[in-house]
Amino acid sequence: MKIALASPPIPKNISEGLKTFKAMVAEAAGRHAEIICFPESYLQGDLGIGYPEADRTVESLEVALNEICRIALEYKIAIIISMDGYLDSKLVNLANVISAEGKLLGYQTQN
Repeated sequence: MKIALASPPIPKNISEGLKTFKAMVAEAAGRHAEIICFPESYLQGDLGIGYPEADRTVESLEVALNEICRIALEYKIAIIISMDGYLDSKLVNLANVISAEGKLLGYQTQN
């Protein structure tokens, strides 16, 4: 089994982060990796530090996670990605595990 370890630049916002994310996933899948793992706090930085407020809403984070799941399905690769999310109305950093079928399998808080 090939596991890809991503080392992306720090994005300025979710849109930029997702663009880089997709390119790295495509490259890993093209090299026959079955899993790609992104570093802690890749999307939104450390609880959104430096990101626009609009990128930290429940809705924008859900849209980003749905796009990540869609990309996993498109490239048929499992993904582990750390990003902000809300649990019980509290902003937390989550490590999300997504299957190659684009399903969120689970998450773990990192706070």
